[in-house]
Amino acid sequence: MEYREFRGGLKMPVIGLGSYLSVSECTRRDHYIAVFKKALEVGYRMFDTAEAYNCSEEVIGNAISGFSRGDLFIVSKVWP
Repeated sequence: MEYREFRGGLKMPVIGLGSYLSVSECTRRDHYIAVFKKALEVGYRMFDTAEAYNCSEEVIGNAISGFSRGDLFIVSKVWP
C-alpha cells in the first residue's frame, strides 16, 4: 500500500475502501463483515463510512475488531 506522510510523521493510505451502497442490505451483515475482513487481509487500512449508509458503521466496526486503532483510518461523515 502506498502512503502519504503528513507533517509530524503520520502516514495515511492513498487508497481506501468505501462502504456506500456496499452495505445497502443490513440483513446481510455477516456477508459484508467478511468482505471488509478480506479487504484488511489484502492490505486496505482506510475505510469510508457514514451513518446514512445504513449499517456500514456497524459492519466495519465488526470487521476491524482486533486491529490496533493506530493501524487504521476510518473516515466518516457527520449527519447535518
